Amino acid sequence: MKCPVCKKPQAEELLKAYHEQGLPDDFGVDGLTIVFNLDNGNVFFTNSAHQIARCNGDKLVMEEGKMTPRFVKCSYSQNYDLGKTQITDNVRVSSAALWREEFGGYFLVETWCFSEDPRQRSFQIIHGTPAGSISANSCEVEDAWKIHQYVVAGLRRKLCIK
Repeated sequence: MKCPVCKKPQAEELLKAYHEQGLPDDFGVDGLTIVFNLDNGNVFFTNSAHQIARCNGDKLVMEEGKMTPRFVKCSYSQNYDLGKTQITDNVRVSSAALWREEFGGYFLVETWCFSEDPRQRSFQIIHGTPAGSISANSCEVEDAWKIHQYVVAGLRRKLCIK
């Protein structure tokens, strides 16, 4: 894992590009935040629509798709975003490890399907409660990512989306 402090220059470049150029066309400002991917060390913007914008040279560009890289530190203390995938305008899958203080502290690893589509109900899968710390390389995170991908693939098949 790369040190977040070492990524300060990358975050500064991102903010400079934003200040000088603004956000890419069609990139929403609602929920705008800077995130650091613990798996690959990338620093980028994301928003409430799960879009991604990063620096390409000195230019701020939006990436295709609406999936944030897994294991992004959330804005809440000790919570981790393990993946977000927009299936349709009305169906989204999110996975996270949420820190719980009860019983001495543990992570609750969950995957949710949020749906406003009449063909699909919303649901939640709780698939792990590791105690203590959690890392990007842990089996709980790998398992959560596999479950996330499995749920996404199943919903795409059910809703006839490629």
